[in-house]
Amino acid sequence: MSDIQFNITPMEVVDRAGWKTTKRSGAKIESKHCPVCNGGSGRDERTFYINASTGTNYSGAWKCLRDGCRASGNFWQLIEMAGMEPKEHTTMTIETPTQPRQAKPIKKNALLAAGEVVWYYTNDRSRRCSR
Repeated sequence: MSDIQFNITPMEVVDRAGWKTTKRSGAKIESKHCPVCNGGSGRDERTFYINASTGTNYSGAWKCLRDGCRASGNFWQLIEMAGMEPKEHTTMTIETPTQPRQAKPIKKNALLAAGEVVWYYTNDRSRRCSR
C-alpha cells in the first residue's frame, strides 16, 4: 500500500496562485471567482470552495457551485490549476507487507473436468452437468 503526503496546504496553494478569497474559516476557503469558469459571463462571485481541513482524505477537494460550471476535483488537480507541479509538493511512502500473503487452497469440488466443460457448451444447457 502506498501513501501520498503533500508538503503544501490548500491555503498555501491559493496564496501562491494569487486567487482572491472572500472567506477563510476553519476547514473552508471561499474564492471570489472559480479558476475554471472565472464566474461565467455574469462574473458570479463566491461560488468556488476548497476544503482546507488537514489530515483528511478530502483535504484540498474543490468545487464550483455555479450552475454553468460545476467543476470539481482533488488536491492534485488544484495544485495543477494553480500552475504548480504536484510532484514537487509530494512525498510518497510505500509500505511493504511484513509477511507475504498465503495462497488460498483450491477447492477441488469447484473445478469441472475438461470433458464436462466441453459437454456443457456443446449440449443442451437446460440440463445440469453430471457430477
